[in-house]
Amino acid sequence: MTTREAVPLRFQTAEVGVDWLQCNIECQEGCPVNTNCRGYLMLAAEGRFEEGYILARDPNPVAAICGYVCSAPCEKACRRADIDKPLAIRAMKRFLVDWHYANNMPDDIQVAPATGKSVAVIGAGPAGLSAAKELAGWGHEVHVYDALPSGGGTCLIGVPAFRLPRDVIELDVNWVAKHGAEFHYNVEVGRDITMDELRARHDAVVVATGCMYPVAMNVPGEELDGVIYGVDFLKRANLGREQWVGEHVVIVGGGYTAMDSSRTALRLGAKTSVVVYRRGPEEMVVDEEEQHET
Repeated sequence: MTTREAVPLRFQTAEVGVDWLQCNIECQEGCPVNTNCRGYLMLAAEGRFEEGYILARDPNPVAAICGYVCSAPCEKACRRADIDKPLAIRAMKRFLVDWHYANNMPDDIQVAPATGKSVAVIGAGPAGLSAAKELAGWGHEVHVYDALPSGGGTCLIGVPAFRLPRDVIELDVNWVAKHGAEFHYNVEVGRDITMDELRARHDAVVVATGCMYPVAMNVPGEELDGVIYGVDFLKRANLGREQWVGEHVVIVGGGYTAMDSSRTALRLGAKTSVVVYRRGPEEMVVDEEEQHET
């Protein structure tokens, strides 16, 4: 009988606990909300789609949105890439969400008993939706205020509908609303209601307004007519407001805003749209699929 001492060191194994596995699964660690992606991939492989959806949705109030536009850090960390390509984790999340709603599966919403406390959340973007879901789940009365006509925040005004359908955004907003959160749209804090009024009306205020200000290049000519910041351009276009583009458009940048602006400009009537980036393709933050579509 072979003894443990006779087994070469490289083949020896040691028992590890669940905590070790949780901390050493690189794809899960890559996810900002620590989604158990390996778990829902395994459930999907077994045909247990609803269980996979529940596991994917549990830590992520914007799971439907992420199925379309997440930058997928889990895939960048996927060890399968050492062999060929990462597993299509984001696409599987999208499938599980689509399957859940296509089959009219009920949402298992659980909230704690009412605490009698009221919280205002300013902003109905991903951060605001996440805060509202958690607070409502703890039993607090939650009111979400947003200056836009519907929820989604940057996902609504910063991502074109051809890349992120608006009904997908509504799936996540409605899921948060099922926890008891109440939404107040077209309400701009500072114009329609003051911070003092919010503090008087609620026990606490969460500010989740995001950052929709453009990043300036600080170069000569930036202030000239015809120079438009990407976030401003996309906001006007995504809200259906009139937006001039001209015939030939140059996009400076290599991120998702640049890709979305380029494709939007063509849809608004531009004859050509050229993306100018100071680094190489391998250094662009957008994934290969997005580069190809642009």
